[in-house]
Amino acid sequence: MKKTVYVVASTWMGSELSIESFFNKEKCLKYMNETINDWHEKPDPEDDPIEYMQRYYDWVREERDNMCDVDIIVKVIELN
Repeated sequence: MKKTVYVVASTWMGSELSIESFFNKEKCLKYMNETINDWHEKPDPEDDPIEYMQRYYDWVREERDNMCDVDIIVKVIELN
């Protein structure tokens, strides 16, 4: 049975690097939503974490002139 690991790395205002990992997609999305505090779109439990992150950056480009409080990246790793 394959396991999926969601790894989220984020910085707040260019400082304090945080790296978290999750086996559960919903927990990953919840963490991302709590970390991205300048955007108020709640994730749907069916959302893909990478797509959720991309929507955040689309919003940053359109609404915030490319200025964001949080830099965040998500990697999805499939384990055998």
